[in-house]
Amino acid sequence: MKNILPTAVFILIILACAASSEDTSLTSLTPPRPDLDTLWEYRFFYDDELEAVGSSYVLHAVDDFQTGNATLKGFECWCFFGAGGSYYDFILTIYEDDNGHPGNPIWSALTNDVTFTDTGYQYPHSSDQILHCDILLDAQDYLYLSEYRIYWLEIYQEELTYFNWLCDPYYDGNLHLDEGDGFKDIHLNAFFVVKGNWGSSVTETSWGEIKAAYE
Repeated sequence: MKNILPTAVFILIILACAASSEDTSLTSLTPPRPDLDTLWEYRFFYDDELEAVGSSYVLHAVDDFQTGNATLKGFECWCFFGAGGSYYDFILTIYEDDNGHPGNPIWSALTNDVTFTDTGYQYPHSSDQILHCDILLDAQDYLYLSEYRIYWLEIYQEELTYFNWLCDPYYDGNLHLDEGDGFKDIHLNAFFVVKGNWGSSVTETSWGEIKAAYE
């Protein structure tokens, strides 16, 4: 993905917005896209027993989803940054399904086109603010999703940012966590939304060809 804005400058924008008591929205490079369809969703709700799982540095968290035939163009998730963590570029990876577990990676993209919005809630087990993340992909990273196929999404930050992905405390889901020794099912359900448009604007094999043109 083209580096539209250096990470250091983007962090300064985040810090400036966070310091304002009047506006808790953190502005992205691109405004949210109302033209995108919801392809799959498990939306955030507040509860005193909320759980969260780290997905930065050595920790990798993935959860599964399934859509109809569609073109993937973005995601939403809910998170917080603990222990003084700060924002870096998101690395998004999709894995194929291997009998109910994440298999081999089939797609990956890096993006800094993210809108963070303060939800007004704090994580109940700390004082960290819960943020809604609206994540948009660049056009060369769009991916065709096939009907009836199960995919596994990883939302990750490479640096030690203490990025924590919020999860439903009650539903026995399929979220898997890799702490350095392979993915293990930890029976949580992450809050996230898959966005794009129904139908195909790219072919199933075009992502690698398009990506190669930018390398």
